[in-house]
Amino acid sequence: MLGWLLPASLLLAYLSFLWWYTSGFSAFTMFSRVLSEAGSPPYPVPELHLSCHNGAVLDIRKAGSKPVLLNFIYLNCIYGCPISLAKMYRLGKDFENLLLVSVSVDPERDSLEDLKKRWSALGGFNNWLFCRPTDRDWRDRVRRMGVWVYKRKDGLINHTLDLFLIREGRVIETFPPEERVSEIKIFLEEVER
Repeated sequence: MLGWLLPASLLLAYLSFLWWYTSGFSAFTMFSRVLSEAGSPPYPVPELHLSCHNGAVLDIRKAGSKPVLLNFIYLNCIYGCPISLAKMYRLGKDFENLLLVSVSVDPERDSLEDLKKRWSALGGFNNWLFCRPTDRDWRDRVRRMGVWVYKRKDGLINHTLDLFLIREGRVIETFPPEERVSEIKIFLEEVER
């Protein structure tokens, strides 16, 4: 008669854990979990100091009146970073009033000189900065923004590939890696109006 109590209790415990782990069944990867922890747009960008390839020092919250499109990369990446950089390239050509910022998640290896070489190889747009974080706790800061970074034992880095649209110190939109450039352009054209 009570043979169902143990399986039902285990199922309830499992579902409770799954609900907690997936932020209410809404985040099924670490990428989406960390992004959901940051909140729904618009949400504030944490203080993040960057040194850039052109010698500039930038606090992403105070980037000026231009909207900022931010992505996270590292130079030794062979998977998603080249695709993310190609998106930034295409968007930078079409939106000159947009400040593009590519931030290294491997500041120990990605020197400013190497970032400048990559910037130059990709066309060297004046509205595109290649930067690296200077804060010791930069990983905690980018996590509060919704970015997950995990350095693997083999030296590769798993990290969020979303693009973040920032205006006046707030993330107003995030674009997942599968978002097409044409769809992002439509959104950016609306923002410009």
